[in-house]
Amino acid sequence: MKRMLFLLVSMMCATTLLFAAEEVKAPEKKDNPPATLFGGMDFNYSGYGALMYQNTTIGGHIAHLAGARGGLILDDSFVIGLSGMGVAYPNRRETLSGEPNDGLKPYAEIGWGGLLLEYHLFPKSLFHVSMGLTVGAGGISFSSHKSDNDSHDEYDGDTKVFFMMEPEIGAYVNLTRFCRLGALVSYRLSSGADHGEFHDKDIRSYGVSVAAQLGWF
Repeated sequence: MKRMLFLLVSMMCATTLLFAAEEVKAPEKKDNPPATLFGGMDFNYSGYGALMYQNTTIGGHIAHLAGARGGLILDDSFVIGLSGMGVAYPNRRETLSGEPNDGLKPYAEIGWGGLLLEYHLFPKSLFHVSMGLTVGAGGISFSSHKSDNDSHDEYDGDTKVFFMMEPEIGAYVNLTRFCRLGALVSYRLSSGADHGEFHDKDIRSYGVSVAAQLGWF
């Protein structure tokens, strides 16, 4: 009996000593690096590419634009990339400008693009909004045939380059981790777009766009 009591007391004492040793054990030292100018910043990188359609006006007449954009996504919200749009229909100068044409160069090639900056608010939500800005250049040239059948000698050789800027706001829905759809409203500003019957007032206009983005969101 005494032996059993001795063994029980010994086990209790040993257990108590083990728990006490665990409690007084020195805590593990955690890594605590200093603040630095370079490095030490945890950024998430991803990217996307998108097809775009825009309904707008050129010369006061309805025009349909097609284009694409893509960029690098930083921390799921900020995007830096490239964007480009071009008039897909109509292509005839007199239809776009509303002015008669002599028939020698009846088709107009109009497009623009440049640096794209975007910021997405709450991008992980099912629905979210964005703000963006495209800054770059555009061009206007005339040809004797539609763009799908043209050659270099069919252009007049006098492409007018102009400055453009297009701020936008958008609303998106995340379909999957890799795909989201958006609707955007923008206003296009231009300077120096004076070529033939086209002027800055003909290029400046509101636009309504839809975008299908594919990437890692």
